Amino acid sequence: MIWRAYLGVTAITVAIAPVRASAQTGVPTSVRAVAGCYALTLGEWRGRMRSGSTDWHEPPRTFQLDTIRSTRRPASYAARPRWVYLDPRRTTLPPWWHLYQSDSLEVVWSTGFSGVTVSFAIRGDSLVGGRAQAFADVRGETQPWAPAAAVRMTCPPEFRAPG
Repeated sequence: MIWRAYLGVTAITVAIAPVRASAQTGVPTSVRAVAGCYALTLGEWRGRMRSGSTDWHEPPRTFQLDTIRSTRRPASYAARPRWVYLDPRRTTLPPWWHLYQSDSLEVVWSTGFSGVTVSFAIRGDSLVGGRAQAFADVRGETQPWAPAAAVRMTCPPEFRAPG
């Protein structure tokens, strides 16, 4: 009985463990083409922050779109860095991204209750025409948004895979 439980936990762990991009097969060419590191430019927020703080909705100024499958969403991929939400000791959800067709994408950072979704059009090595949309679990007023754009950059050491 214990042996079966051990096998079950091992199978689940193997099934959900991230796999480095170099070890993966079946990653679409469109995903590989856009994966990499980016420097974000975020415009001024438009609309009232119901939370009273943009800190709860600010995306990181540098980020990586990885080819590792997301553990949060089917057909999505991991992003970095994990969002630091006011207090680094607080847990946030792993960020994720996905393509819409082959010409646009969306990146999400979330605490599980609030966060930001940033949508972009893909143009060469740039992500343009973007919109950072704040969200929260409280319904009601429209959440604020800010214009966004990002350009490809060399990945900083903290985003590089060990090895």
